[in-house]
Amino acid sequence: MQKMKFLSPRHIAFFTLFGLFIHHTASAFNHHGALCKQNQHAFGLLATDPLLDEIEKDLPPEPPLSHTGKSLVTFNKQGFDVVDAATAQDSFLIQSISDFSKHATHPILEIGGGYGRLSQIMLAQGATVIENDLDMRHLIYGRKLIAPELRDHLYLNAHRFPRAVILKPNSLSGVVLHRVIHLMTPDEIEEGFAKINKWLVPGGKIFIAVLPPQHIKYRDKVLATYEQRWQQGQAWPGAGFNSKMLLPEQAYALPKTLHVMDERPLKLALEKYGFKVEKYGFIPMKKFHGTKEDAGKELFGLVAVKHPL
Repeated sequence: MQKMKFLSPRHIAFFTLFGLFIHHTASAFNHHGALCKQNQHAFGLLATDPLLDEIEKDLPPEPPLSHTGKSLVTFNKQGFDVVDAATAQDSFLIQSISDFSKHATHPILEIGGGYGRLSQIMLAQGATVIENDLDMRHLIYGRKLIAPELRDHLYLNAHRFPRAVILKPNSLSGVVLHRVIHLMTPDEIEEGFAKINKWLVPGGKIFIAVLPPQHIKYRDKVLATYEQRWQQGQAWPGAGFNSKMLLPEQAYALPKTLHVMDERPLKLALEKYGFKVEKYGFIPMKKFHGTKEDAGKELFGLVAVKHPL
């Protein structure tokens, strides 16, 4: 496995500055040359900023691989980036995101975008994208995937969702949370849904992919507990499961706990915050689990739409 290279002090200072100045107002962003061209307020750092070229030079040529070599590992131990051509083809959710991107009239926010492979798909379909991730190294690697002529449609945002991401109401067409909310607490998810509803235009959509309790690797360990909690009335019955217990071979790149879920808690929470669920279902991950008879429930996807006013 490739060693992870730490950033130099000057780059850490830059990232600190980045985290501070994307809080600024639109006028402050105009001074820094990263003003959003569409609606004149800050979405993040424009991907054409030459400072990013300088930082890219000091990073390893490629991001680190997982132990199996089948996916990329996040620097901050927030999971794996598994999106590639094969997984995209098998995912109804990614196909839905791609189709939606063709007609998006406002930017699409990808939260926890990792190395930017989904953002690359959306940009290729003509969308303007805000790629959000806590680790700027992920964002810079993702930027490398984007053709230079498309980078003026990409904004990089390193704020923590949901608390520190600040956007104007009715400023987004869509929000993507692909393999993200199983890393979040119930309070964070509900705060996030409330904010997303405000950010989306009427008819805007939210796209979610999450680890479900029916996953072949750990369902025998958690599904009975999950069902019991749900029957007892717990709104989020999959919260707080130990990562080493669920996925011991992957725990080296995961936070201490995971939050598994299916359509039931998601539908309940989304409806609470003004969304209508359009479709949902399991997403197979054949690249990782082959064609076993009982495989196919490694990921759960859902699409919901903001109720029109």
